[in-house]
Amino acid sequence: MNINKQYRNLVEKILKDGFEYEDINRKGTIRKQIPFYRFEHDFEDGFPAIGLKQSYPKMAFNEMVLFMQGKTQIQDFWKLGVKFWDKDGYNYFLNRTQKDDYTFDEWKEFMKVFDSHAYGSLGRIYSHQIRKWNGNTDQLNNVLERLKKHPHSTKNIVTMWNPSDLDYCALSPCHRTFEFISDGKNLWVQWEQSSVDVGVGILMNIMYYSFACEVFAHYLGLNAKGIIGNLSNVHLYDNSFDAMNEMLKRDETQIKEVPYLIKDLPTEWNNLDYFLSQLKYGESMKLKNYQHLGRIDI
Repeated sequence: MNINKQYRNLVEKILKDGFEYEDINRKGTIRKQIPFYRFEHDFEDGFPAIGLKQSYPKMAFNEMVLFMQGKTQIQDFWKLGVKFWDKDGYNYFLNRTQKDDYTFDEWKEFMKVFDSHAYGSLGRIYSHQIRKWNGNTDQLNNVLERLKKHPHSTKNIVTMWNPSDLDYCALSPCHRTFEFISDGKNLWVQWEQSSVDVGVGILMNIMYYSFACEVFAHYLGLNAKGIIGNLSNVHLYDNSFDAMNEMLKRDETQIKEVPYLIKDLPTEWNNLDYFLSQLKYGESMKLKNYQHLGRIDI
């Protein structure tokens, strides 16, 4: 099914069938939520960049690269223009240091001066779990090396939910696992996510795992086939209800082009880290023919 039609159907389902409750982590904020949703997309239908509202492929690509490189410093995210983690990084700084006299803006200026300062750490977030599980296990490299030798092997799962590390990360994980599934010729990426913000986050999540599938299919010499998302606690926040209803008035048939990727990925590499270091949006990969019906602020 067309990616925009899928997104419309999901938003409509939440607004129609979702139940409401107060978010325990955001006092006074109401969620409207459905218990679960399964998302599937075949790349034969194009790259799944949603166009009913503007999404940001470069940001999704850069965040994917940072996670797969194991980066956990806020400054590394800033260098690639990823700002999603700023508030979480600031709150993590406050919780660890009790320096309540620093405002958010002061903290950002402080981090610019002390580029490698420990106060810029995001802790044991996704990046840490992917490349340094319990401090010493490189899950991603282990899975990829196994797939190189045995492309039909199963249970090639990278897990990001580590109960022992929940108090040591700027934001507890919403994404639990991602899995590489291969038939020896093709590659799919399937992920599990236990909290899904449909107004903003899901647009990035879909592209994030699509880029991962494309990148690592190339790394393994396979054909990137598609993605599957097993999603639970799928919701909209009350500050997005009006915006989402307005979005539903838009006509996705106005989007005439099918987005696709232009790829110039590395052809030679010695190891995973070198390969990842060569990934640059606009150079090694770029989305073409992406059309959207305008930005919606939430």
